[in-house]
Amino acid sequence: HFTKTTVTFCRKADLLRYLQHLATFVLDRKDGMITVDDGVRRLRLLEAKGKVWTQEMLLQVEEKSVSLIDLENKVKELAEHLHITSLSTK
Repeated sequence: HFTKTTVTFCRKADLLRYLQHLATFVLDRKDGMITVDDGVRRLRLLEAKGKVWTQEMLLQVEEKSVSLIDLENKVKELAEHLHITSLSTK
């Protein structure tokens, strides 16, 4: 779940990147998502069903967190905010 939040941010070019976001999956045994490969398989299944589309986002990288900011709304909203320790590097 996430709470809609209006976002204000500083524009440091080395900390912000525009991207086309596909999906975010939480690695969790109860959902059968144990590895990054499980997430890729889930994404491919969704794509085969026509349930995948990109969303324009701004990736904001800070010292201890990463945020995805939804750019498709008139008011920029925080779509996801992840602590750096919760990210997989594989």
